[in-house]
Amino acid sequence: TRRLSCNTKRAERRLLKLLCQRLCDWSAYKKLSRVGQGAFGTVRKGLTADGRTVAIKELELPTTANDRQPIGDVFAEISAMEKLHGGSHSVGLVEYGVHARGWAIMMEWMPLSLSAWRRQLPKDPRECMPLLLSAYESCLHAISTCSNAGIAHFDIKE
Repeated sequence: TRRLSCNTKRAERRLLKLLCQRLCDWSAYKKLSRVGQGAFGTVRKGLTADGRTVAIKELELPTTANDRQPIGDVFAEISAMEKLHGGSHSVGLVEYGVHARGWAIMMEWMPLSLSAWRRQLPKDPRECMPLLLSAYESCLHAISTCSNAGIAHFDIKE
């Protein structure tokens, strides 16, 4: 039976960054524009101080004890992204933390969404079958990479 390992120091640092506003410099992110809204929050596009384009996933802080408490989900997503950092099948994690309005996860910007990619494909599936099979193989490889790393959380975004 495979056991999941947990780097305690890394987990403690991760939790501190998700609880303490002073541990992330939000002024480093400029020109924020809203690009999407999901079930768990807003996605914005922004620039880092060095001009790199990033996606910023924001989740609002709960206002009452009865509100959904997403910190566990945020912690799990950060943990998975840190574990997969540098791999070819995951979006790169840039920064994360908490600010006055909520949690934020900054990741590398992916300029082409899955739905935009699909719209570019020829209408006749026979014309793009090798490309579709290659994309399917890449998805299977990404899922296998997550499984081998002990990660049950993965997202394929539209």
